[in-house]
Amino acid sequence: MGALTWRNIDSKRVDFSRISAFDYKYGLNAILQLPWKLQLGTDLTVYGRRGYEGSTMNTDDVVWNARLSRPFMKGKITCMLDAFDILGDLSNITSAINAQGRTETWTNTLLRYVMFHVAWNMTTKRIKN
Repeated sequence: MGALTWRNIDSKRVDFSRISAFDYKYGLNAILQLPWKLQLGTDLTVYGRRGYEGSTMNTDDVVWNARLSRPFMKGKITCMLDAFDILGDLSNITSAINAQGRTETWTNTLLRYVMFHVAWNMTTKRIKN
């Protein structure tokens, strides 16, 4: 997978420096069938930014996520174990540029976590008249 966004930012403000920058992402996804009806899904993505004036905005963040799942009761219940940002490369500070200039945003979030959850498939068969 991959994506590229080019930004050509200009302003009529006297002290504004023109910016020609790009943001990109690329990565891989995989789903593997393992023994004992286990399924491993994983993705590795690199998010990058280049062309900005400040070094804090020219970044590369590597994000690796994984999910291990197993169905039970003929697929009616699925247990899943998710791991997000296994490498711990994400930051809670986001930098952006708008018409007024550069802004930084701090967020309180869980940057990396492991979560166990259960999904119950509640579909029923139709009765024919």
